[in-house]
Amino acid sequence: MDLEMMSTLPAREISTGLGEVVKYGLICDRDFFAYLEGHVEEILALTPETTAHIIARSCEIKAAVVSEDEKEAGLRRILNFGHTIGHAIEKETGFARYNHGEAVAIGMVGAVKLSILLGLLPEEVLPRTEKLLEALQLPIRAESCTVEAMYEDIFHDKKTVGGKVNWVLLTEIGKTVCRDDVSEEVVKEAMAYCLAR
Repeated sequence: MDLEMMSTLPAREISTGLGEVVKYGLICDRDFFAYLEGHVEEILALTPETTAHIIARSCEIKAAVVSEDEKEAGLRRILNFGHTIGHAIEKETGFARYNHGEAVAIGMVGAVKLSILLGLLPEEVLPRTEKLLEALQLPIRAESCTVEAMYEDIFHDKKTVGGKVNWVLLTEIGKTVCRDDVSEEVVKEAMAYCLAR
């Protein structure tokens, strides 16, 4: 990883990558999430020590998950946290308004909200997630989308099997659970929360 190349990227591209970095903290490592919360300025300034740490930790988490589930039979699906709603946002905005990391950031807000609505996750995780994403210059609400269209889109997602959407949800920061029994009503409520008001 050439850290010097990072400084040649536009700020929006840096933030895009940071969306996935936040995901690793949310799904696997509460201490890493707390580190991100406490080092926003250094992260955005691309200070070498901070940049090296967040890239290395992200790679460690992904490598650990993939090595345990090379054929995507189970654990690896947690890497899709935030992507179900994120992919729907990308589709509804013609893959032009939001880049991938931005759509996933909004999708993670939706997944956190969904986790809370199902009684899996404490409410305080939502404002913490939103605050961190916004501090890292990522959007937390989607424009030019409708709940009905997004809901239809999720059934075409690769994580949908036999008409059931496999949702990656949180039980706490750093711990996930997968559910395929989430009602339409609750999903739509979480999606509505993600849309610009």
